[in-house]
Amino acid sequence: MKTSLARTFLDFQEGRDSQDLIFPARQTSRSITSDPATPITPESLFVIRPYVERYAGGGTSTLLVNPKLRGEYEEAVRNIESTQESLIKALKEISGWPGKTSPASEIKEVFQFKSPYDFFAELAHGLDGDTRFSGLSYTEIFNDKTIAAFKAGTLHEQLKDYISKISRASG
Repeated sequence: MKTSLARTFLDFQEGRDSQDLIFPARQTSRSITSDPATPITPESLFVIRPYVERYAGGGTSTLLVNPKLRGEYEEAVRNIESTQESLIKALKEISGWPGKTSPASEIKEVFQFKSPYDFFAELAHGLDGDTRFSGLSYTEIFNDKTIAAFKAGTLHEQLKDYISKISRASG
């Protein structure tokens, strides 16, 4: 099931309003209907969360009664886990990650995703090949000084000052 559709059903099942993750300020509406004689209730839905590392819901055995299909499903989950571990390891090495927290937990906190899969799936749709900042390390961007600047709320002005100084120095 498409991730955004699964999230919408999950919101309904858990009693939350759905929202646009890219443009959260936009007003959204949700309508889930079936045969008019059969009302849809949150209890009548079964949603498998997208990209869950190890889904072990009660409906899995019913869903995957065929042992061959169950084996294929479990192999796919193992491949996803292995790929995520490799990706996180590569990200740590390339970015100079300081090791205080895991990239996955920081991604969840900063971008408000429940799983890094959601983050990377959304990010993959917007990739445009721009590699201008690929040489920067994590610690060059996020350190005590930059965090203080973010918290001060004056970062925009500080960036304008910085660009002005760089322009004068290089000109």
